[in-house]
Amino acid sequence: MEEIVPETIINQRVRNRIMEGLDLFADLSSIDILGGAGVINYWYDFVSEDGFAKNFYPEPVFSGDGIIALRNVHNTMEEYLVKIEDTLTTEEAQKDDLWLKLSTTAAGALLIFRNADD
Repeated sequence: MEEIVPETIINQRVRNRIMEGLDLFADLSSIDILGGAGVINYWYDFVSEDGFAKNFYPEPVFSGDGIIALRNVHNTMEEYLVKIEDTLTTEEAQKDDLWLKLSTTAAGALLIFRNADD
């Protein structure tokens, strides 16, 4: 017998993966493990322009503030894509204004998501 998983459960799982992606951006040391491109690729596994357009991040699983925060991180990441190098190290990221902006934006979004859980 096939088990049917409720859509809310699937959305919560996606939300959890997105929170992991935010954690990767917020923690600069993740670059040494996955590389800069690896961190961005993880993000694209769960967040895309198409996802925003098709409402893949619905309320109540995603709050209105959470969706705005996701959009801010995604836009910052898109801005960064033009200069990403797979060889980016944590040391280089700590000196890179755009990566630091991405990390700070992700950390703020992560707080919004965690506060929504309280």
